[in-house]
This record gives sequence, structure tokens and C-alpha cells, in this order.
Amino acid sequence: MTFGALIKQIQDQATAGIPHQHVGFRSIVRQCTDWPPWTRLGSVIVYQNHEAVGDSLSFGHVDATITGEGTTGDSTDFWVIAKPGLGEQARWVSRCLESVLTSVHTLLEQPLESFQELVDGPVPVHIPAAIKTVDSPTTVATLGSPDRQAMAIVALAWSEVDLKGDNGEEVGEEVSLFDCGGDLETVLLLSWWYRYRGHGVSMYDIIENPTRLGQSQLLGKGVVRG
Repeated sequence: MTFGALIKQIQDQATAGIPHQHVGFRSIVRQCTDWPPWTRLGSVIVYQNHEAVGDSLSFGHVDATITGEGTTGDSTDFWVIAKPGLGEQARWVSRCLESVLTSVHTLLEQPLESFQELVDGPVPVHIPAAIKTVDSPTTVATLGSPDRQAMAIVALAWSEVDLKGDNGEEVGEEVSLFDCGGDLETVLLLSWWYRYRGHGVSMYDIIENPTRLGQSQLLGKGVVRG
């Protein structure tokens, strides 16, 4: 394959996807696959390169700086955030990009292998010193019977995210949310709802305990995650 053919393939792929750019991951899982409704993204790569990052702004009598830091949510197993910097990696990327851009007009008919000469040399790699691990989910087997207050909170949460039976009636305590039309987004909403009210129940806990009974037990025992 030549570089020109690769450019055309990327352009054709991008053009073909324009009518479907509004379709979210939840809709794809529900309408285009036979995947289970709790399917989540395996990995996400975010390139954070906003030109306003680092700028200083004045809010009243306080000077503030815009940063790219923030919470990423709990919707994927592996999340990578790439940000610009002045390290050796950034310099290597800059050199390679400059070489490709200055030579692209002469290389359209050349095979892709010819680009190896433009990006020669080892790729600098930086490995973070620490990697955050994910807590293991808490299962019903480790919990006791829930109290009435916890059961009432869960019932309200399920009502808020519209988890109901086929005819709109309230479902039983041992019915899985995935049997009521729930999916990964529903799990995310439930986790946020519980956490907003001071109950540290993670998405992993909800997936492992998808019934009202299981979640009532989690709340009753005060499951808290950092």
C-alpha cells in the first residue's frame, strides 16, 4: 500500500462515517450488536491538547489557571490521557511529524515502508511510577439482610433511572436490572445517584449485584470506595 492509498482510505472511512457520527456507544450496543446490555468500552485514548490549557484567567481578585485535569468517570476498563509536554517524547513526535509533512508531496506513490527512514531512531517511552488498581467488587455473599431505609433508597433510585417491568410496574427485589432494559449507562447513573447521596457504590458493585435486593444490602452495610 502506498501513502497516497492510505490517505484516501482514511478519508473515505471518515466520509462514510459522517451520517452516523451522532450514534453513541449505548445505541450501537442496543441496536447493532448482540452484546449484553452491560457491555462497556475496553479502552479509551484521549488526546488533551487544548490551546487554552495553562492560560491564566482572573476571577474577581483570584488568578486561576486552566488545566486538563479532571475525573474520567467509570465507563471503561483502561483509560489513557495523552497531554502535550516538553519531554523527549514530544520532541520525537514533533520531528517525525515535521519530516512527514515536508516530504508528503513527494511520497504519495511510495510504499509505506519508506516512512521508516523519516522516523528512524528508538521511540522514547515513559512509564508512570505508579498505576492505580481497581478495587474488587463487593458481592451479596459477604453482606447481610438490608434494612427498610436502604430498600427505600434503592427503590427510589430505580424509579429515577426508569427501571420498571414490561407494563411499567415496579419489579421484584430479585429481578436483575438487565432484565428491565438496563444497560451500562443505567449502571453508571445508578452509581452516580448512590454516590451523590453519600453511598460509595461503584459500577463494579452494581454489576455484581444487579438486583434491588443486592444493592439494598450494599447500602445497608455502608459499602464505601475511595
